[in-house]
Amino acid sequence: MIELLYWSIGPAARSEKILLHRHDYCQLEVILQSRRRCCLSDRRTLALTQGDAVFIPQGVLHGFAPAEVDDLKYLSFKFRLDKTDTHLPETPYAVKHDFMTDFLINSFRELALKCSTAGSPLHLELLNGLLDMFVKHILREHRTAPEPELLKKMREQIFRHGAKCSVSSTAEALGLSLPQLRNKFRKAMHSLPPEAAHYSRPAGFIAAELTAIAGRHLQESDLEISRIAELLQFNNIYTFSRFFKHNTGFSPQAYRKKNRRF
Repeated sequence: MIELLYWSIGPAARSEKILLHRHDYCQLEVILQSRRRCCLSDRRTLALTQGDAVFIPQGVLHGFAPAEVDDLKYLSFKFRLDKTDTHLPETPYAVKHDFMTDFLINSFRELALKCSTAGSPLHLELLNGLLDMFVKHILREHRTAPEPELLKKMREQIFRHGAKCSVSSTAEALGLSLPQLRNKFRKAMHSLPPEAAHYSRPAGFIAAELTAIAGRHLQESDLEISRIAELLQFNNIYTFSRFFKHNTGFSPQAYRKKNRRF
Protein backbone atom coordinates (compact mmCIF):
# COMPACT_ATOMS: atom_id res chain seq x y z
CA MET A 1 0.00 0.00 0.00
CA ILE A 2 1.25 3.45 -0.98
CA GLU A 3 0.95 6.53 1.23
CA LEU A 4 1.36 9.49 -1.12
CA LEU A 5 2.98 12.36 0.79
CA TYR A 6 3.55 14.94 -1.94
CA TRP A 7 3.63 15.29 -5.71
CA SER A 8 4.48 18.08 -8.09
CA ILE A 9 4.70 18.74 -11.81
CA GLY A 10 6.62 21.51 -13.44
CA PRO A 11 10.07 22.84 -14.35
CA ALA A 12 13.14 21.97 -12.29
CA ALA A 13 14.58 24.52 -9.89
CA ARG A 14 17.99 25.74 -11.04
CA SER A 15 21.00 24.85 -8.89
CA GLU A 16 24.76 25.14 -9.32
CA LYS A 17 25.94 21.88 -7.73
CA ILE A 18 24.96 18.32 -6.90
CA LEU A 19 23.55 17.92 -3.40
CA LEU A 20 23.69 14.29 -2.32
CA HIS A 21 21.06 13.54 0.30
CA ARG A 22 18.77 10.85 1.67
CA HIS A 23 15.25 10.90 3.11
CA ASP A 24 12.84 8.69 5.04
CA TYR A 25 10.44 8.20 2.14
CA CYS A 26 10.60 6.78 -1.38
CA GLN A 27 10.66 8.96 -4.47
CA LEU A 28 9.69 8.51 -8.11
CA GLU A 29 10.85 11.02 -10.71
CA VAL A 30 9.40 10.95 -14.24
CA ILE A 31 11.06 13.06 -16.94
CA LEU A 32 8.34 14.76 -19.00
CA GLN A 33 10.58 16.93 -21.15
CA SER A 34 14.30 17.14 -21.93
CA ARG A 35 16.87 15.20 -19.81
CA ARG A 36 18.38 14.89 -16.33
CA ARG A 37 21.07 12.90 -14.50
CA CYS A 38 20.50 11.10 -11.18
CA CYS A 39 23.78 10.85 -9.25
CA LEU A 40 24.70 7.91 -7.01
CA SER A 41 26.99 7.79 -3.98
CA ASP A 42 29.75 5.94 -5.88
CA ARG A 43 30.01 8.73 -8.50
CA ARG A 44 27.99 6.79 -11.10
CA THR A 45 25.05 8.50 -12.77
CA LEU A 46 21.80 7.41 -14.37
CA ALA A 47 21.12 9.33 -17.57
CA LEU A 48 17.39 10.02 -17.89
CA THR A 49 15.62 11.39 -20.96
CA GLN A 50 12.02 12.21 -21.82
CA GLY A 51 9.72 9.34 -20.81
CA ASP A 52 12.23 7.80 -18.39
CA ALA A 53 11.64 7.33 -14.66
CA VAL A 54 13.84 6.62 -11.65
CA PHE A 55 12.74 4.97 -8.39
CA ILE A 56 14.67 6.08 -5.29
CA PRO A 57 14.22 3.83 -2.23
CA GLN A 58 13.93 5.19 1.28
CA GLY A 59 17.24 6.06 2.94
CA VAL A 60 19.37 5.77 -0.22
CA LEU A 61 21.96 8.48 -0.87
CA HIS A 62 21.36 10.24 -4.18
CA GLY A 63 21.25 13.60 -5.88
CA PHE A 64 20.41 15.24 -9.19
CA ALA A 65 22.88 17.04 -11.43
CA PRO A 66 22.10 20.70 -12.23
CA ALA A 67 19.69 21.05 -15.12
CA GLU A 68 21.63 21.11 -18.38
CA VAL A 69 18.88 22.92 -20.29
CA ASP A 70 16.18 25.45 -19.46
CA ASP A 71 13.20 23.39 -20.67
CA LEU A 72 13.51 20.48 -18.19
CA LYS A 73 10.13 19.39 -16.79
CA TYR A 74 9.46 16.43 -14.55
CA LEU A 75 6.81 14.80 -12.37
CA SER A 76 7.86 14.01 -8.80
CA PHE A 77 6.19 11.71 -6.26
CA LYS A 78 7.22 11.33 -2.62
CA PHE A 79 5.58 8.45 -0.78
CA ARG A 80 5.93 5.74 1.83
CA LEU A 81 5.61 2.02 1.14
CA ASP A 82 4.13 -0.67 3.31
CA LYS A 83 7.00 -1.79 5.54
CA THR A 84 6.28 -5.44 4.74
CA ASP A 85 7.82 -4.92 1.30
CA THR A 86 11.54 -5.48 1.98
CA HIS A 87 12.62 -6.30 -1.57
CA LEU A 88 13.67 -2.80 -2.60
CA PRO A 89 16.61 -1.93 -4.85
CA GLU A 90 19.77 -0.96 -2.98
CA THR A 91 20.44 2.03 -5.25
CA PRO A 92 18.26 4.35 -7.36
CA TYR A 93 16.67 2.17 -10.04
CA ALA A 94 16.13 3.36 -13.62
CA VAL A 95 12.71 1.97 -14.51
CA LYS A 96 12.68 -0.46 -17.44
CA HIS A 97 10.49 0.56 -20.35
CA ASP A 98 7.64 -1.77 -21.22
CA PHE A 99 4.11 -1.13 -22.34
CA MET A 100 2.75 -1.16 -18.79
CA THR A 101 5.20 1.48 -17.53
CA ASP A 102 4.73 3.61 -20.65
CA PHE A 103 0.94 3.38 -20.30
CA LEU A 104 1.11 4.37 -16.64
CA ILE A 105 3.55 7.24 -17.27
CA ASN A 106 1.17 8.67 -19.89
CA SER A 107 -1.71 8.21 -17.44
CA PHE A 108 0.30 10.07 -14.77
CA ARG A 109 0.89 12.95 -17.16
CA GLU A 110 -2.78 13.33 -18.10
CA LEU A 111 -4.11 12.89 -14.57
CA ALA A 112 -1.51 15.15 -12.95
CA LEU A 113 -2.48 17.97 -15.32
CA LYS A 114 -6.13 17.47 -14.33
CA CYS A 115 -5.23 17.47 -10.64
CA SER A 116 -3.16 20.64 -10.96
CA THR A 117 -5.99 22.48 -12.68
CA ALA A 118 -9.07 21.03 -10.97
CA GLY A 119 -7.73 19.66 -7.69
CA SER A 120 -10.51 17.07 -7.68
CA PRO A 121 -10.37 14.58 -4.77
CA LEU A 122 -11.34 11.89 -7.31
CA HIS A 123 -8.35 12.77 -9.49
CA LEU A 124 -6.03 12.65 -6.47
CA GLU A 125 -7.43 9.26 -5.46
CA LEU A 126 -6.87 7.92 -8.98
CA LEU A 127 -3.35 9.37 -8.99
CA ASN A 128 -2.59 7.55 -5.74
CA GLY A 129 -4.02 4.31 -7.20
CA LEU A 130 -1.96 4.60 -10.38
CA LEU A 131 1.19 5.27 -8.34
CA ASP A 132 0.51 2.18 -6.22
CA MET A 133 0.07 0.10 -9.38
CA PHE A 134 3.20 1.57 -10.99
CA VAL A 135 5.46 0.92 -7.98
CA LYS A 136 4.24 -2.66 -7.54
CA HIS A 137 4.87 -3.26 -11.25
CA ILE A 138 8.43 -1.90 -11.28
CA LEU A 139 9.34 -3.76 -8.08
CA ARG A 140 8.09 -6.99 -9.65
CA GLU A 141 10.11 -6.26 -12.79
CA HIS A 142 13.20 -5.49 -10.70
CA ARG A 143 13.00 -8.89 -8.98
CA THR A 144 12.08 -10.93 -12.06
CA ALA A 145 14.71 -12.94 -13.94
CA PRO A 146 15.09 -12.19 -17.67
CA GLU A 147 12.64 -14.01 -19.93
CA PRO A 148 12.97 -15.14 -23.57
CA GLU A 149 12.82 -12.34 -26.11
CA LEU A 150 9.84 -13.92 -27.88
CA LEU A 151 7.70 -13.66 -24.75
CA LYS A 152 8.67 -10.00 -24.32
CA LYS A 153 7.61 -9.30 -27.91
CA MET A 154 4.34 -11.19 -27.46
CA ARG A 155 3.63 -9.30 -24.24
CA GLU A 156 4.30 -6.04 -26.09
CA GLN A 157 1.62 -6.97 -28.62
CA ILE A 158 -0.81 -7.76 -25.80
CA PHE A 159 -0.19 -4.39 -24.12
CA ARG A 160 -0.51 -2.62 -27.46
CA HIS A 161 -3.62 -4.33 -28.80
CA GLY A 162 -5.38 -5.79 -25.75
CA ALA A 163 -8.38 -7.93 -26.65
CA LYS A 164 -7.66 -7.42 -30.35
CA CYS A 165 -4.41 -9.39 -29.96
CA SER A 166 -4.67 -12.90 -31.43
CA VAL A 167 -2.20 -15.66 -32.29
CA SER A 168 -2.42 -14.85 -36.00
CA SER A 169 -2.04 -11.08 -35.52
CA THR A 170 0.93 -11.67 -33.20
CA ALA A 171 2.62 -13.96 -35.71
CA GLU A 172 2.11 -11.38 -38.46
CA ALA A 173 3.46 -8.54 -36.28
CA LEU A 174 6.58 -10.57 -35.46
CA GLY A 175 7.14 -11.59 -39.09
CA LEU A 176 6.49 -15.28 -38.40
CA SER A 177 4.20 -17.93 -39.82
CA LEU A 178 1.83 -19.63 -37.39
CA PRO A 179 3.94 -22.84 -37.30
CA GLN A 180 7.08 -20.76 -36.68
CA LEU A 181 5.44 -18.89 -33.81
CA ARG A 182 4.20 -22.12 -32.21
CA ASN A 183 7.63 -23.72 -32.55
CA LYS A 184 9.46 -20.70 -31.09
CA PHE A 185 6.90 -20.45 -28.31
CA ARG A 186 7.39 -24.11 -27.38
CA LYS A 187 11.17 -23.58 -27.21
CA ALA A 188 10.71 -20.43 -25.11
CA MET A 189 8.57 -22.35 -22.62
CA HIS A 190 11.18 -25.13 -22.40
CA SER A 191 13.86 -22.55 -21.55
CA LEU A 192 11.97 -21.37 -18.45
CA PRO A 193 12.15 -22.97 -15.00
CA PRO A 194 9.46 -25.69 -14.64
CA GLU A 195 7.41 -23.58 -12.24
CA ALA A 196 7.26 -20.71 -14.77
CA ALA A 197 6.42 -22.73 -17.91
CA HIS A 198 2.64 -22.63 -17.55
CA TYR A 199 1.46 -22.55 -21.17
CA SER A 200 1.54 -25.12 -23.94
CA ARG A 201 0.12 -22.84 -26.66
CA PRO A 202 0.45 -19.15 -27.60
CA ALA A 203 -3.32 -18.65 -27.26
CA GLY A 204 -3.18 -19.66 -23.61
CA PHE A 205 -0.33 -17.24 -22.95
CA ILE A 206 -2.18 -14.35 -24.62
CA ALA A 207 -5.40 -15.01 -22.69
CA ALA A 208 -3.55 -15.40 -19.38
CA GLU A 209 -1.52 -12.21 -19.86
CA LEU A 210 -4.60 -10.19 -20.81
CA THR A 211 -6.43 -11.59 -17.78
CA ALA A 212 -3.47 -10.69 -15.54
CA ILE A 213 -3.43 -7.10 -16.82
CA ALA A 214 -7.15 -6.79 -16.21
CA GLY A 215 -6.77 -8.29 -12.74
CA ARG A 216 -4.08 -5.79 -11.80
CA HIS A 217 -6.31 -2.92 -12.92
CA LEU A 218 -9.13 -4.29 -10.78
CA GLN A 219 -6.89 -4.82 -7.76
CA GLU A 220 -4.69 -1.77 -7.89
CA SER A 221 -6.65 1.07 -9.49
CA ASP A 222 -9.95 2.86 -9.01
CA LEU A 223 -10.80 2.87 -12.71
CA GLU A 224 -14.41 2.05 -13.53
CA ILE A 225 -14.82 -1.45 -14.98
CA SER A 226 -16.19 0.04 -18.20
CA ARG A 227 -13.01 2.15 -18.47
CA ILE A 228 -10.81 -0.93 -17.94
CA ALA A 229 -12.73 -2.72 -20.70
CA GLU A 230 -12.15 0.26 -22.98
CA LEU A 231 -8.42 0.46 -22.17
CA LEU A 232 -8.03 -3.24 -22.94
CA GLN A 233 -9.87 -2.75 -26.24
CA PHE A 234 -12.86 -5.01 -25.59
CA ASN A 235 -15.92 -4.17 -27.66
CA ASN A 236 -17.97 -3.52 -24.54
CA ILE A 237 -18.13 -4.22 -20.81
CA TYR A 238 -20.22 -7.36 -21.34
CA THR A 239 -17.60 -8.98 -23.60
CA PHE A 240 -14.93 -8.08 -21.07
CA SER A 241 -16.95 -9.52 -18.17
CA ARG A 242 -17.54 -12.82 -20.01
CA PHE A 243 -13.85 -13.10 -20.89
CA PHE A 244 -12.71 -12.34 -17.36
CA LYS A 245 -15.17 -14.72 -15.69
CA HIS A 246 -14.26 -17.51 -18.13
CA ASN A 247 -10.58 -17.18 -17.18
CA THR A 248 -10.87 -16.54 -13.43
CA GLY A 249 -14.24 -17.90 -12.34
CA PHE A 250 -15.17 -14.43 -11.02
CA SER A 251 -16.97 -11.49 -12.54
CA PRO A 252 -14.84 -8.31 -12.58
CA GLN A 253 -16.97 -6.87 -9.75
CA ALA A 254 -16.59 -9.98 -7.58
CA TYR A 255 -12.86 -10.22 -8.31
CA ARG A 256 -12.30 -6.58 -7.32
CA LYS A 257 -14.24 -7.04 -4.09
CA LYS A 258 -12.32 -10.22 -3.20
CA ASN A 259 -8.82 -9.01 -4.11
CA ARG A 260 -8.90 -5.28 -3.46
CA ARG A 261 -5.46 -4.01 -2.33
CA PHE A 262 -6.62 -0.74 -0.74
